[in-house]
Amino acid sequence: ADLRYTLGTSIGNLFSENDDIQILEGAGAADWPPFGGASAGIVGAKEYTFYAPRVFNGNVRYEYKAECPSAAPSGAGGVTSPPTAFPLLTTPAKYQFFVEHATDRSVNEISQDMEFAVNAVIDNFLKDATNPLYQYARNDGLVISSLIASVTSPTEIGYLCIPGPPNVCNLISVDVEATHRNTASTEDVKYALLYQAAILPSLINVNMYEVKYVGERAVASDSEILLTGVPDRLMGDVESKYFEEATLKFLNQQISKSKYGAGEGALQILSVSVNGQKITSDSSILEPGRSTRRLKKANNVKVRVKGQHRPPPELDLGEFVESSINADREAFDRVLGEREPPTPSEAGTVEDISDLGYFDEVQVAGARDIEEADTDDPLPPK
Repeated sequence: ADLRYTLGTSIGNLFSENDDIQILEGAGAADWPPFGGASAGIVGAKEYTFYAPRVFNGNVRYEYKAECPSAAPSGAGGVTSPPTAFPLLTTPAKYQFFVEHATDRSVNEISQDMEFAVNAVIDNFLKDATNPLYQYARNDGLVISSLIASVTSPTEIGYLCIPGPPNVCNLISVDVEATHRNTASTEDVKYALLYQAAILPSLINVNMYEVKYVGERAVASDSEILLTGVPDRLMGDVESKYFEEATLKFLNQQISKSKYGAGEGALQILSVSVNGQKITSDSSILEPGRSTRRLKKANNVKVRVKGQHRPPPELDLGEFVESSINADREAFDRVLGEREPPTPSEAGTVEDISDLGYFDEVQVAGARDIEEADTDDPLPPK
């Protein structure tokens, strides 16, 4: 059935309320439901158009119950332990688009249209079991707590949009905040939010706009780092966590020395994770004061590096990781020698590190970019 509505003032504004419920201003959708209806399994299977802001015209009838019946709690003596409370974290992310449109659209209308369209696409991400955001919503209570679109100056990204006449073009920034339990890190959630940023325009088709994504996007690569002078065993959990954080620190230090380190969209390494290790005996060293060489153990450590970056310049993250380590192995050695403990809440305590001897004689021998690792975590689309 058709729904009736009238013009509103702003999406999310309070239109009517009583002691039980609130009715907010929203948007009208043509060709509902979007995405091809309930039978479609592919996002964007059907074009759709939104009109905003709009106010629903109608009556809401509901029943109120003072108390809802519930079963008696289980447990000895009818007493149950209170649920474990997880602290909540807030993770921000920003999407930026060049939007080319006809001259009869105001900047407020464009912002509202993009706000509603991006919100609809992200909402679909949260329901799609193949999307990284779905797992965070399911396992870590992730919800989108805020999503606001606004027109901003092209100076923010450093270049202009040149529209085809008679159209005009605006830079639209969509600021997103996600709230989630601390069982997921803000770095991992931000990576997931940016994971499909580059293909967002293909999922948005609103009011005949031409939309191009120009903001920050997720980047990732797989690399192998060779450590010599290690004990004859693999790193344990705490040692792996220590190595991940040391590698993260070293790579972020190297960014300022590269062409990717300037401006608001500069490269930032968000996380490093160890995906594999292999002990070998194919390296040797000349011991001080001796003419003989002693065989040393080596550990080939496979890592997945994740970050965020806004072109230009275009980035090959694997090449950046490889060249940064190979060009300054001594600096990496120094970072590994600092013995800063992993985050206590996630990987052990300071005491765990105080007796750590795994890295006492370690030297970074080099690194190389490798093909995508055998993992259930795919690299982001380009």
